[in-house]
Amino acid sequence: MSEVAGSARPELAIQVQDVSKAYKYYRHNSDPLKEALTGRRYHEPHWALRGITFDVPKGNIVGVIGPNGAGKSTLLRIITGLLDPTSGGVRVKGRISAILELGTGFHPDFTGRQNIIIGGLCLGMSRDEIEARSSWIIDFSELGHVIDRPFRTYSSGMQARLTFATAISINPEVFIVDEALAAGDSFFVAKSFKRIRDICRSGATVLFVSHGTGQVAQLCDQAIWLDGGKIRAMGAAREVAKQYDYETHVRISEGIGQIIEIENTSTEVVTEHISASEIPGARNSRSSNSKTTPAETVSAAPAGWLRPLSGDEPEEMATSNAADAHQNEKRQIYRKGPVVIEQVRILGGDGVQRKVFRTWENVTVEVEYSCPAEYLPFESLGLAIGIEREKDLVLIAQFNTVNYVGDETVGYHEAPYRKVPATHGIMRAFLPRLQMMNGSYLLSLGLIPNRPGAEDFYEYHHRTYPIRVVTDGYPSGAAFYPIVEWRHEYSLGSVTGLSAKRERG
Repeated sequence: MSEVAGSARPELAIQVQDVSKAYKYYRHNSDPLKEALTGRRYHEPHWALRGITFDVPKGNIVGVIGPNGAGKSTLLRIITGLLDPTSGGVRVKGRISAILELGTGFHPDFTGRQNIIIGGLCLGMSRDEIEARSSWIIDFSELGHVIDRPFRTYSSGMQARLTFATAISINPEVFIVDEALAAGDSFFVAKSFKRIRDICRSGATVLFVSHGTGQVAQLCDQAIWLDGGKIRAMGAAREVAKQYDYETHVRISEGIGQIIEIENTSTEVVTEHISASEIPGARNSRSSNSKTTPAETVSAAPAGWLRPLSGDEPEEMATSNAADAHQNEKRQIYRKGPVVIEQVRILGGDGVQRKVFRTWENVTVEVEYSCPAEYLPFESLGLAIGIEREKDLVLIAQFNTVNYVGDETVGYHEAPYRKVPATHGIMRAFLPRLQMMNGSYLLSLGLIPNRPGAEDFYEYHHRTYPIRVVTDGYPSGAAFYPIVEWRHEYSLGSVTGLSAKRERG
């Protein structure tokens, strides 16, 4: 959200300068009247926002995250002009469409169809524009069967759907969404999120408020973390979301756990840079200069957590650069202890530590840990792993030793991998015949007590380990290739007919 040094200043869609907002808090109902009559102050100020400053260039997608009471909704109301700041100022350039509280602003005694007209006029549409888009709004909301009934007869979910459909029917220059996707069933939420993606791709400037950091990390370029009415962090969306996720674990641990920085050591990164053709099981005919999707470099710099490499770099060079950039850098992790992670190794089927693997290759994730003897837990030690596709953070797999699995045939604590921790040990996750397709992925992992439903990690590394999967064979946009067994059987009597056909041929 800050301009790059030496570049031309981008056109700004939103400017927020030193904005603060205080509400008046009265101890007694009579205090406002006393204050008005006497001129004496009977209230205490409650500061919802203090000194908020940021710029949003035109076309940027910015997420706003933070706990309840952080000031997110107050900030958006000030930006949209629904609320005046106590101090500071806001400038917005462009046509705004805002979804703040779904269902508000619509008259309860008017029909759904009449409320579409009112809502459209409030958004700045002309009567002709509203008429042209009414059918789309009704179809999107899926409320055609009740559209001519009074709005008050709708359920809260139905009211939310109609409000949302009206707000997103225009093509705004500035689009503001406050927790709108929490309403409706899963199908409507998915459809709404797709529409928001379309608006983002259209070049609109978007402010997107959500408690779901996954959505912010997927959708947004930048993010602002509000806490107690102040900006706690601001920068690349994935990095800010990562910090906020770590903070969630700190709160779960009631402040015992901490976010710390640790050094990357040479033993924690790729020890051998290899091309796809050098991976065990690769076809000899594959050229190392084959065009592939470039890998991406992971950087600890908050202002640009991901930097794509140029598309003409060969695969082995991209892999090497990614590894080199990751060495000797600090990275943030969450640590509560007493069990701590010493090293993480991802090994190929040949036992070599690396970051490039082939589809259906055997892969092992090794987590070496330690724990002081006097603090050894009585509960068995668990390992949790998550894998996301790097380009869009789609969750590919999530698995752990903590929860029951369908094929467990022994008692929970009798499972051989559920053991109490030692002072030093290694936990391994063996992935036979890796079923992931070509692409770049991010691994998260953590050590946690084996207790079904447990969320309190001893240590957690969030989206810390980048890997790349390459494959021979046909290109595919999918991320998963199952281990499949093919069969082809003839029906009874068809073999005789096939033989006769071959004889005639």
